[in-house]
Amino acid sequence: MWEETGIQLDSFVSQGVITWETPEGIVDGIHVFLGELNRDFKNNTPQKIREGILDWKEIDWILNPNNLGIPEKVPQYLPVLLKQKGHHFFTYKKGNMLHEKRL
Repeated sequence: MWEETGIQLDSFVSQGVITWETPEGIVDGIHVFLGELNRDFKNNTPQKIREGILDWKEIDWILNPNNLGIPEKVPQYLPVLLKQKGHHFFTYKKGNMLHEKRL
């Protein structure tokens, strides 16, 4: 259970790892996990949590290139992660995807 939100998933899968290089030359990254909630799931959002703001959005809103409400890298890696199963590695430098490697 994700204690900050009260969301409990019976199972989830690792869909990949996204890495990027910061302006200071430090490699940073996140793990991406996918899970499904029951259709009748209710959650009071938007909700401020440690990682940011949790809210439910349509995929078109998330992938809109003019959307300033999400990190600029998300539209570059999310379509690949949703379409292809497997473990993905992305390397970014100055906002550009340099390569992808699937295991």
